[in-house]
Parts: sequence; structure tokens; C-alpha cells
Amino acid sequence: MGTSSNGNGVSAPHPFAIGADPALSARVRKELIDTLYARTNFDPAQAERELDQHDIPEEFALEFGDLGLDPDNLPDLLAAHLIAMWCVVHDAPLPGRDVATGLKRQFTGTIAMSPQAADPATRQMMGEALRYEAVLTLQARRAARDAGDKAKLREMAESAQGNILRQRGINLRKTRLTASGMFRA
Repeated sequence: MGTSSNGNGVSAPHPFAIGADPALSARVRKELIDTLYARTNFDPAQAERELDQHDIPEEFALEFGDLGLDPDNLPDLLAAHLIAMWCVVHDAPLPGRDVATGLKRQFTGTIAMSPQAADPATRQMMGEALRYEAVLTLQARRAARDAGDKAKLREMAESAQGNILRQRGINLRKTRLTASGMFRA
């Protein structure tokens, strides 16, 4: 993963591959744990133990592989993240591969103009953070649904809506996902 064909049948690194610098990965993980503690007072040592039980890239492949999304490509990770948040807000199942492809295409164009995406370190940290959040959100949603915890599902929907609105200026409640991308409903 993280490669694309250059037209000659030879694989070349994808321009938005997120990289695998262990120091950057450790930094992303620490920021995730710090955020969990700040938002929920979740014990950092417990968070470390729980994260040690996960293989997030593998779990990403299980969650989003049928959608054709690559766990090492920034536009794919952004698409997966927004799909996960949209599904939580709308209490909807994952969309089809055509929708994921449309979102990936839409975000590739947006990312191409971003100076952050051009910087390999920033791109890796952004990508890993998106990967964590997409996977862990879907897993938390599944756990809440399995437990029949409607209050937790509402809380997750409000949190996802608020975070995406603050971070990206997107009102997920007023969007629809299509094969052409995400649009205002």
C-alpha cells in the first residue's frame, strides 16, 4: 500500500503516503492519550495498555478495506475519518466503495493544495491521527450499539458533529455522501 502505478506498470511511492517514522508515531500516540485524558480523564496508563492491544493499520484494513481505502495514504485516511464521523452522526452504515472513491478523489484535490500535506512529518502525523480516530470511533460505536447504549451513541454523534464543525467547518448533519464526494444536503 502507499504506492501507485506510474503508467509504465512500475509502482512509485504515492505522493500522499504517510510514512512510518517511529518517533512521529510515538508523538501521535502520546497526543492521542493526552487528548483522551483531557476530554474524559481516562487513565493514561490504561490507555497505553489498551492501545498496545491494537494493530491500528490492520484494524483500519478490516474496517475500511472493502471500501478500497489505503491505511497509508492521506486522502484515503481523510475519507475514512469523515465517513466514520458521518456514520456516527447519521447513525448509518458505512457507504459503498463508490462513495469512498468519490470522497478520496474530492480530498486528493483539496490536499494537493495543502502545505501541511507536502511536509512528510506533518503528513505522517495527520494521517496517523486520522487513522486512530476513524478506527477507534467505529469500534466505540459498535461497542455502544452492542450494549444498547443509546445515550453513548447520542453523545458520540454530538461529539463528532461538534469536532468536525470546529476543525473543518463541515456540518455533518447537513451533508450527504455520494459517488461524487461530500455535498451539502
